[in-house]
Amino acid sequence: MPEFVLIDEIHLSVLVPAGLPDDTARAIAGALAAEDFLARLTAAVLAVVRADPARAGVRVTITR
Repeated sequence: MPEFVLIDEIHLSVLVPAGLPDDTARAIAGALAAEDFLARLTAAVLAVVRADPARAGVRVTITR
């Protein structure tokens, strides 16, 4: 029997305005691809999950 079972998935969408200059869109995409962004996003999600004892013991995975 598996140690954990998937009960939910939450998707994050990041949208930019249509017609945004290509260099600006590339800069945003680069910032989102940076390791520190994923680390900060993970820390924020874990802080929310751990703030409620009802979620104790859940495993959260953030992937790209």
